[in-house]
Amino acid sequence: MKEEQQTAMDAPNTPKPDVSAPDDDDGTLGAAEAVTAEDNIEFVEEYLVKWRNRSYLHCEWVSSDVIRSEGPAGKGKLQRFLNTNPPKVDFNAAEPDKVNIIDFVDPRFVDVDRILAAKNVELEMLDGTKKTKRMYLVKWSNLNYTDATWEFEEDINDDAAIVQFFKRNTIPPRNLRRDPPHPQPSQWVKYQTSPSYRNGNVLRPYQVYMSTVNCISTLQLDGMNWLLANWYNKRNCILADEMGLGKTVQSVVLLYHLKAYQKLRGPFLVAAPLSTLEQA
Repeated sequence: MKEEQQTAMDAPNTPKPDVSAPDDDDGTLGAAEAVTAEDNIEFVEEYLVKWRNRSYLHCEWVSSDVIRSEGPAGKGKLQRFLNTNPPKVDFNAAEPDKVNIIDFVDPRFVDVDRILAAKNVELEMLDGTKKTKRMYLVKWSNLNYTDATWEFEEDINDDAAIVQFFKRNTIPPRNLRRDPPHPQPSQWVKYQTSPSYRNGNVLRPYQVYMSTVNCISTLQLDGMNWLLANWYNKRNCILADEMGLGKTVQSVVLLYHLKAYQKLRGPFLVAAPLSTLEQA
């Protein structure tokens, strides 16, 4: 649960006291308490909350009472948030539901990266009838796979991502399922520069410091070329280097090359720690 803070005005439709009915004394107190709703403006602090197991699409402005009602966990999160001395935002009586959530979170958090799965769910409507709706398991941009959430189709609002999902999960006709023959080793062509991948990403160069030389190393590109050379020659291999130099990336781009250029649909068997799978 992540929170932001707002100051909102709440002008409830407070009914006027009945000033014609005197109180225990002479009715003066009753008349003095007869204030209009406009005069009785109450300032309420609310917090922008991201709920567990729900996406940033469903962030809500709620009062501290709602957060505390979640028990010790809610109270602790609220106290830790307040300890950071967060800035207050005065919306000048604006309705919280009309405030753009994107002003407070990374806009990529509500951008669909890809759809992972689909299912139909049966919902019971207010009139007692049942309706079947489709939900999609969405992996959001700039968030891990562990943050994927189930969303209704109308909430996603990304027809292109839905089309791509069904395209990836449609089995081609039997006559198109045959893998092409394995290429000859002589057909391998070394990459001189990194290809461009999704969102313009490329394999990263590294600054290498040695006792006698200081140079830029194309370590990831060299690793991918080495993996491909072994594949063309039908040799098993083990890619080993220090942590953080991009073994996962090199393995992923190898599979991308096989799919995009060798037309191998897969499936490919990948055995890896769960923490590594999140990065892929």
